[in-house]
Amino acid sequence: MDNFEKYLKENKHEFDVEFTNKHRVWENLEQKIAVKKVIPIWKNRWIQFAAAACLVGVLVLKIATPNSTKNMTTICSIDGVSKEFCMQINEYETDIQSKLISMDSTKLEIPKEVEQEVNADNPMKVILLNELKKNPNNPKIKDAILKYYKAKLELIERIEEVLKKQDKQIKNEISSNNIS
Repeated sequence: MDNFEKYLKENKHEFDVEFTNKHRVWENLEQKIAVKKVIPIWKNRWIQFAAAACLVGVLVLKIATPNSTKNMTTICSIDGVSKEFCMQINEYETDIQSKLISMDSTKLEIPKEVEQEVNADNPMKVILLNELKKNPNNPKIKDAILKYYKAKLELIERIEEVLKKQDKQIKNEISSNNIS
């Protein structure tokens, strides 16, 4: 290509020729040149597929992740609540969520009513949060909230114990029936 460019530069004067109807010649050339078809990006099938896959992924993550962050942020977002108290609540929430996840991983079947009760916000908690918003430094309210979380964690631990005992009894009955 360098030789061609060099040739054009050296012989430029031979290419610069004036003639009549120069514009008509260019128009004829432009008509003969094929115009490239431009596909807008939103009409590209691969782009549509990638966008749909991303959207589905975001929706799956949103549905699959537990809503534990909702409770953590409500207490921590209240003006006047100390970081220490917020950390205690976050710790309880994390413990509760990890207990629930460990129960799910051991394949213990939790009755639906119990699962709803464990996952639902108790009306007492809602009342305590409203009071905490009004009086963020009241130690009695903070103590009551901590007791609520302790009780919820103990309830989950007891449910887990009962379910494990039931599971063990069922396995023992099955093994004793198989031996007989």
